[in-house]
Amino acid sequence: AQRHYYIRKWSRFSKVMWVCDVAFMLACIFFTFSFLANLHEVDQWKWSVSFVTIVVRWAVMMPFLYALIVVSIVCSLQVFRPELLKPTDITKVDSDPTENAEPVPQWPSVLTGSRDSLKEC
Repeated sequence: AQRHYYIRKWSRFSKVMWVCDVAFMLACIFFTFSFLANLHEVDQWKWSVSFVTIVVRWAVMMPFLYALIVVSIVCSLQVFRPELLKPTDITKVDSDPTENAEPVPQWPSVLTGSRDSLKEC
């Protein structure tokens, strides 16, 4: 009974948060459109160009720079510390790696969101 109460409580909370999030997004969109509607054409053009510049920098240039940094680190490791990048010797691995493996813990069915978990209550 208590479990069912918490599930209903979290479901209500989740719905309230979704409503608040959607209302906030609509308010932001309304604010942006009303801001753009009150600009002169020249200012609107400048604002649009700066917005596109920021989006391109954030969505294209930053991932490219991060990838460039990672590649340069790996290349410098290959040159100066190649022993760190050597693959492990496969012959040293046991014949069956699952013999001594611990069992994988399973999530409670309530956390996975399956409908069967509601029937258990």
